[in-house]
Amino acid sequence: GLRRDRPMVAVNCPAIPSELLESELFGHEKGSFTGAVDRKDGKFLAANAGTIFLDEIGDIKEQIQIRLLKVMQNGKITPVGVDQEKTVNVRIVAATNKDIASLAEKKEFRYDFLSRFGALIEIDPLSKRPDDIPTLVDHFVELHKLRVVFSPACLDAFCKEDWSIGNVRELEETIKLSDTVYDGVPLERSDIPDIPAKLLLRKKKDLEALPDLPLPDDTTIDEVLLSIRDHYYDKALNRNNNNAEKAAKNDLRMKPHTLRKHLRERKEL
Repeated sequence: GLRRDRPMVAVNCPAIPSELLESELFGHEKGSFTGAVDRKDGKFLAANAGTIFLDEIGDIKEQIQIRLLKVMQNGKITPVGVDQEKTVNVRIVAATNKDIASLAEKKEFRYDFLSRFGALIEIDPLSKRPDDIPTLVDHFVELHKLRVVFSPACLDAFCKEDWSIGNVRELEETIKLSDTVYDGVPLERSDIPDIPAKLLLRKKKDLEALPDLPLPDDTTIDEVLLSIRDHYYDKALNRNNNNAEKAAKNDLRMKPHTLRKHLRERKEL
């Protein structure tokens, strides 16, 4: 298009506090609010004659939607603390992971603002676009200047995952994390640890799978938890011939000195 060589400015809307987003987009005059120590042009002026990309637009408040609607209607912005309007010529591209049409029907998003966009394009989740994954992997390795190499089986495993937590962002974080465990040999999928978000989700599912135990009757919850802890300590010690260091490392996934400390406390009770 005619704007391909013009400025391209990206704004991650939820990453900016809502009370500062208006200033970030449209600029402000010095002294217009607490903390405004200098004059600022804002993202729209920075993108003038080019494109501004508003990421996660489904999270912005109605006040900002109204201001953006004005820009789309007449190409005018008003910086915070300024009465005079400024003219801009900016193409607006926006993205959201929410069902924006459904939000508009429920009046949780302004329909008149939504209707100003020339086209709504729904992109399938990454799990439905497995052919894109190898290309994205190569892109992220090059983008972040990583040295990691993946085996063909690992790439195949990537293509079969659902990536339901963050889609492309989740894949990107996994690739970046892979570089930290790479030791010169092409990685298998089992070599790569889960990103924190996936780890938390897995732990939540593990907790949901626990049996529905009755609440303690004649004892406290702390005593119940100590009893469960001691049960697993004894089980691990029996499996490792009462070797606390091996029990801690092999079965309990804890530091040996922590296990020994707990065992000493147990004897003193």
